Amino acid sequence: MILSPQDGRCLLELLPDHGGACQRLCFTTPTGERIDILAGCSDAELAAGNPLYRGAWLYPFPSRLAKGRYAWQGNEYRFPLNAPDGESALHGFLNQLTPQIVAQAVGVDTAAITVQYQYDGARPEYPFPAEITVEYRLQSPAELHITMSVHNLHDTAVPVGVGWHPYFSLQGQVDALSLQLPRGNLAVLDAQLLPTGATRPFLDFEKLSRIGEQTIDGSMKLGGQLPDRVAAQLWSGQRQVGVALWQHAGLTGEGGYRHLQVFIPPDRRSIALEPVSCGVNAFNTGENLVTLAPGATARFDCGVTLLTSKP
Repeated sequence: MILSPQDGRCLLELLPDHGGACQRLCFTTPTGERIDILAGCSDAELAAGNPLYRGAWLYPFPSRLAKGRYAWQGNEYRFPLNAPDGESALHGFLNQLTPQIVAQAVGVDTAAITVQYQYDGARPEYPFPAEITVEYRLQSPAELHITMSVHNLHDTAVPVGVGWHPYFSLQGQVDALSLQLPRGNLAVLDAQLLPTGATRPFLDFEKLSRIGEQTIDGSMKLGGQLPDRVAAQLWSGQRQVGVALWQHAGLTGEGGYRHLQVFIPPDRRSIALEPVSCGVNAFNTGENLVTLAPGATARFDCGVTLLTSKP
C-alpha cells in the first residue's frame, strides 16, 4: 500500500498483511534528492514475522510485560512470552492484525490515508474489544503527521498503552551520525530489561552529539520544563541531512507519548526512535498507563520531518 501526493515528492509505504507496518518513508531534499529515511524489513525478516518490529504499531502495550502477566479489576491475565529471552511478553499484538482502509485522499502536494484495526476482544489475555485507527498525512516535500487513536468498545474501563517502532537510517552505520534527544530520565533496567523503579538523568545527547560506538537500548521518561511537543533529531554531517521525530508528549493534559524508547540494533545500520505512551511493564507498574473509560477515545500524535540544516 503506497501513499504519495500527485507531485511525487514524498511517499509512504505500508504493509497491511504485516500489521500495517511502515516499510518506506521517502522525502525530497531542496536539491531534488529523494531519500528513504526508514530501515524497513528485508524479505527474510518479513518471512520471520518482523522480529525487530520494524515500523510496527504497538498495542495494547509497548515494550515488555514481566512474565506476560498482569491483573486488572480483580482478574489475572497472561500474554504469550514472545521476548527473545522467553521471560516477557513484548509489544502486544496489533502487528498480528490486518488493518482496513477507511479513508483516502490525494492532492497536488498532500496525501492522507486512514486505516483501522477492529479488535473483537477474542484473545483471553486481553478480552477488551477496541477500534484502533491510524491516520497518516503527508505534506510535500518532507513532512509526515500520524494520529493514532484507540476507542474503547468494552463495557468497563480498560488499560491501554501504545507506541510506534520506526527505525531511521541515513545510509551507512549510525556511528558517524549525531543524535539529540529531548530531556528525560532513563529507566534503570535489570538483567531482564525490566524497570527496577529507579531512574537516572540521561544527558549524553542533550546536545547534538556523535553516536560513535555507543550502544543504546533504553526507555526515557520525558519530563522537566518541556513543551508538549518534543523532538529527537538525527543528523548526518557527511550528507548534510537529518531527521526529526516529534511527539506530542501530553505533559500538561491527558494521553500523549510520554516516553521515548531508543534502540540501536546489532547491525548498527539504523536507530529505533520510538514514541510510546507508557513505561516498560506499565500494565504492572501503572507508569503513565491510560485507563480508558467505556466509549472513550485516546489520541496520540507524532510525526517525522526532514532536516536540511544542522539542528
